[in-house]
Amino acid sequence: MTDEKVDLWVDRPGGRLAIYLSGEGPETVFLLHGGPGVPDYLEPVAVLLAPHLRVVRYDQRGTGCSADGFREFGLDSQVEDLEAIRVALGCDRIRLFGHSWGVPWLSCTPRSTRIA
Repeated sequence: MTDEKVDLWVDRPGGRLAIYLSGEGPETVFLLHGGPGVPDYLEPVAVLLAPHLRVVRYDQRGTGCSADGFREFGLDSQVEDLEAIRVALGCDRIRLFGHSWGVPWLSCTPRSTRIA
């Protein structure tokens, strides 16, 4: 993403992830973009959700501002990134919204008390 300010960087083995935040609702939703791509096309969704939820978008490893240094791109690494972002933001539980490449994550992310 070149036109949007990165709100937070999360360090991961091999690189760092660019995080974009909006909204301040009582619950948090992560918008998982298709790939390879960047989450800017999900901005209209974030705008709709922001009055009600805290919205998290990020450049997945190997894309946008998170492009440098990563060597692993499988679902396990992606799910570990998601968990690292959740922890960095201090979220107890999160909701997931996936599009295209983001959809397989919904089935690969362990069902736990952390995912609503």
